[in-house]
Formats: sequence, structure tokens, C-alpha cells
Amino acid sequence: MEAGKASISVMAVPAVGVLSGVLVLHEPMSVSIAFGMLLIFAGVITVLRPGPHS
Repeated sequence: MEAGKASISVMAVPAVGVLSGVLVLHEPMSVSIAFGMLLIFAGVITVLRPGPHS
């Protein structure tokens, strides 16, 4: 994986932290938090996806 692509995946760290808190520490999950996590993962996938010029 290229360094640029690897650094983009760091954007997912907060979402993974929240997910870990929900699963391990039984933190509450609200709809707005779930929607925010969905947007984070969608952004990471969009950026990492190969473009038409690849």
C-alpha cells in the first residue's frame, strides 16, 4: 500500500475507537454517532477506491 493511501486510512481511527467503546465498554450508540461513523467509512472507501485513470 502506498504511503498516501495508508495515511488516508488513519481517518478511520476515531470511528474504530467509538466502535470499540460500544462493543467492549458498552458505551451508548446514538443514531447521530452511527451516521457519523458511516460517513467516515464512506469517505475512506471513496478516497482509497481506484479512480478512472488508475
